[in-house]
Amino acid sequence: MGVISHFKEYLGYLKSPSYEYKREQPLDLVVVTKLYFLVFALELMMFIPISSLVGLESLPHAMEAVMEQYSGWQVFMLAVIIAPIAEEILFRFHLRYRPLIFLFLIICLTAFNYLIVGEPIDIDSHAAMHDPTLVLDSLARYLPYLGLMAIMYLLYFVIPQLRKLTNRLIVNEFAFVFYLTAVIFALVHIFNFELGNTPWYLTPLLVLPQFVLALYLGYVRVRNNIFYSIYVHMLNNAIPMCLLFLASLSGNVQ
Repeated sequence: MGVISHFKEYLGYLKSPSYEYKREQPLDLVVVTKLYFLVFALELMMFIPISSLVGLESLPHAMEAVMEQYSGWQVFMLAVIIAPIAEEILFRFHLRYRPLIFLFLIICLTAFNYLIVGEPIDIDSHAAMHDPTLVLDSLARYLPYLGLMAIMYLLYFVIPQLRKLTNRLIVNEFAFVFYLTAVIFALVHIFNFELGNTPWYLTPLLVLPQFVLALYLGYVRVRNNIFYSIYVHMLNNAIPMCLLFLASLSGNVQ
């Protein structure tokens, strides 16, 4: 079966995502990688016109501040190792492990809290090393959400009827869960940009490539497992990071 056939199969899955899809026929690493590069080409095709339409080059990116604060290798570890592992656990673990749907729901609630309140978690890492209470103070506003998650999990594991109902709803309405996951994953990445005077109706375009990526990551998670989706996520983040390092090295040489 060629990569184009696999890609068509992937597109067919997007028409009707299901909770248990060919788990007995996982894709091998080579096919997963080849499919990713097709998806990556699609991301690029979207990114180029969006960049010119929104004026992306003029929008400050969160990564710029991170690169000023940390060394190149620290940034690489954060973007290519730590972030993919954390984001896949937070955003896609529940696609095959139903109890973690509550963790995902809490992420949704905290994201909406950010949009409404407009106060991000802003922690000075250097100051926090000398005064760890700064981290606790910054995270304290999310204690109600953590408490709610604890209650939801307690009810889930204590009440069998609730557990069965939740599991059945996730399986029966999996297409909704699948696409909601991709949408939330994409929207969260809006926070990477300082939007300034960018019209609100253009902001979803900024994260359209992330939405496309999220669909493929979800497919890999369902078809294979979390380790494969982490691998694809790492690969996706490694490409721009390597290009940034090459650009900085060429600038230093000149």
